[in-house]
Amino acid sequence: MAGPVGFVVSLLAFIRSRRAGEKNTVALVGMIVGLATTAAFVAGVIYFQAVFAGQTGVCAELGPGDHDGAFGTFTCPEN
Repeated sequence: MAGPVGFVVSLLAFIRSRRAGEKNTVALVGMIVGLATTAAFVAGVIYFQAVFAGQTGVCAELGPGDHDGAFGTFTCPEN
């Protein structure tokens, strides 16, 4: 959750520095990092949702049903 918060704080600092007629490179970098971490978080959530829904990974290869894996038995849902 730090990505969106960091982006907003950096955006506010960037706007204030522009209004004062100054450059604020740190705020600009903070906005870029905030956007990048937010995008990575969202992509990770989408990827793990797809894995747990069985659309990619082991369940896509093995199909629906119960399977024994290295970390125990797991169930792949019906598609």
